[in-house]
Formats: sequence, structure tokens, C-alpha cells
Amino acid sequence: MSEHLFIAGGSVRAAAQSALRAGFRVTAADRFCDRDLADSCEAVLVSDYPAGILPLARQLAPTAWLYTGGLENEPDLVDTVSHRHRLLGLPGSVLRQLRDPWQLSDVLARAGLRFPRPVHRPPRGVAGRWLVKPVHSCGGARIRWFDPRRDLGAIAPCSAPGPGPAASRGGGVTYCQPWIRGPAYGVIFLAAHGSATLLGVTRQLVGCLWAGAGGFHYVGSIGPIACDALTLRALQRIGDCLAAAFPLCGLVGVDTIFAGTEIWTIEVNPRYTAAVEVLERATGVAAIGQHWDACQSGRLPSRTAGPAAPMYGKAVVYALRECTIGAAFYERLEAARGSWDDDAFADLPQLGTVLHAGQPILTVFAQGGDARAVHRRLRRLARTVHAWCDR
Repeated sequence: MSEHLFIAGGSVRAAAQSALRAGFRVTAADRFCDRDLADSCEAVLVSDYPAGILPLARQLAPTAWLYTGGLENEPDLVDTVSHRHRLLGLPGSVLRQLRDPWQLSDVLARAGLRFPRPVHRPPRGVAGRWLVKPVHSCGGARIRWFDPRRDLGAIAPCSAPGPGPAASRGGGVTYCQPWIRGPAYGVIFLAAHGSATLLGVTRQLVGCLWAGAGGFHYVGSIGPIACDALTLRALQRIGDCLAAAFPLCGLVGVDTIFAGTEIWTIEVNPRYTAAVEVLERATGVAAIGQHWDACQSGRLPSRTAGPAAPMYGKAVVYALRECTIGAAFYERLEAARGSWDDDAFADLPQLGTVLHAGQPILTVFAQGGDARAVHRRLRRLARTVHAWCDR
């Protein structure tokens, strides 16, 4: 396959490498332009993200394009780029519906599926913990616990009639949602023409202090996770419901909470998600090739991918304090390759990059016989990376 793909988003390295494995020629645009992305394909740094994607798109000859993380929150930008390039994914009109928590809640409720009902503010006297969430979020950023002293005066219904998100005094559009206790799982579907195929399930790592994260920030994924037949049927119901209610096509990630025997949908990300790379490593499948087939011809895999051994995991390592990526950092990384797998490190920052506390340094990968072994290896890798930044 020699088709050309334009891939744009906050961090596109994983999707670009998936496309290259599937035989595409790739032009990539993201806000970091990491070394391994630039080494693998034509890559452009978008310093004015996301607005800077548009002038770049206008310079390219018309081609097929897809977006990754963050651009699902930019429906106008998606539509504008799609005037010139053929979109492999959902247009802005569908993104506005799918990313609206009230519409998503209504769709799932009509099918008898669970979704924490969004509200403008938690009702007084109702037990339980609540979250304040931005509508335009990605990777768990800016999600926090509801604080009555801070939020009762800050969160107010929007002026439009009917259900809808609220505008906070701090800027952005927010809403409240009851917190559901339980482990978080990412469920990956491939969708087309009203149908969805379950590709796999991963356990999500969220807010891990050992990775330098906190709150509800996405850290990584481990998988594929084996599920019993009853759970698989419940997950398939979610995929079928979403595919029937929205004209989904291509890769779709569904964030869920497994609360005992109940499965709660939390968010839908209609794109190549970070967890897809874990499934690709386990199965050897280049998912962007499947995404192309689903979007272009409506072709879906005939069966779901089963659990693989060993299991795989990835984790984003965040800076604990301000640091600068110098030559010594890469000397230590190269020396460490003999102790870890050759592909244990990705999203490698450019020399001279200044990182502030809380910003991503790079991504680490591990494999093992089970999820616990993978988790232990990821933690050791994160400690190693943090040590490089401390010297």
C-alpha cells in the first residue's frame, strides 16, 4: 500500500508508526515532533497548537487524513481541514453530538446502558462523590473533585435552554458527574455502517504518582485483558448501541469503569487512542490499516482479537520538576537499552527541550506474563527515567 496519509493531533507518533507498518506514506503534524516521529516520517512541529494545523493542511496536496488525541474537541477545525483532505473518521457534526455528555447519556440510557448522568451542579443532600469535568477534555486533564465551597458559585447553567454544559468562572465549559468507584478499562472498537467489532480491552493507568502524574491524568494501558463471555456481551452491547446511534466509522475508544458486575461508560473517543498501540504490540496488527478499511469500504474484521501472551503495557513518564533534555540524557538512555527491550522507549524529546513539572518526558513500554509483572516493569522504567532527569 502506497497511499499517502496526513495525520494530525496532539501526539501522533503511535498512529504514524502504525500507518507506516501498514504501508502508508505519512506526513505528521503534532505539538511535540519527537525525535522518533521525525526519524520515521515527514513530521512538522505545530507550535501554535491546534490552530497551526490548518495552514499546514492548506499547504499539502489533497490527500486522506485522520486526527488523533485532542482534535475530537475541535469540530470546526476538523471540518475545515476536511474541505481539502478526505477525512477518515467522524466529521464535526457527529463529534458535537458524541462529545456532548447529555446526548451521550440519553443515547445509552435509552438502550438500558449505564452512564453517570451529567448535571450542572450536584443536588444538595445527595450522597456520593462528584467530579467537575471539562467538556473539551483529553487524557483526563482538568478533571477534579467537586468542592461545594469553590464550585457552587462557579458552575452555573449555560444560557441556552434545555440540558447543556456549564461555563465556569475559570474559563472553559464544565459539568458535574457522579464518581463511579472501580477500575478503569479502555475498550477498543472498529466501527462501520452501524456495526462495531470489539478489538480488545486494556486496563487503564490513571493518576499514578510513580509516573509523575496525579489527579485523573491518563498514564498508560496494560493489555489485552481477558474477559468472560458475559462481560464481552455487555461490552458488545455498548459498541452496538453507539454504532447504531451515531454514524461511527473506524477506530473508537470507549472509557469504562467496571463497578462489580456493572459496566459504566464514561467517555467515547472516536479515534486512534493511546491504548490501541498496546493491542497492536500484542497482536501484531497495524490498526491504522483496519481504520482505513473501515472508513473507506466499511470492512470490519471477522472476529475479535483474543488475549495474547505475554501482556504489554505503556506508561507516559511525567517530569517531577523542571529539567532540560541534554546529551547526557540520551547517553543514559542508550546505555540502558542493553538492560531493557530495544523498543522500551518512545516519544523521545528533542535535544534542548525544557520540561516543566507535570509535562511528559517520554513513553515507556514493558511486557510480561501477566498484568502485575507488566506493571512492575513500567514502574521500574519510570524510576529509571526520573533518575536520568535528576542528574
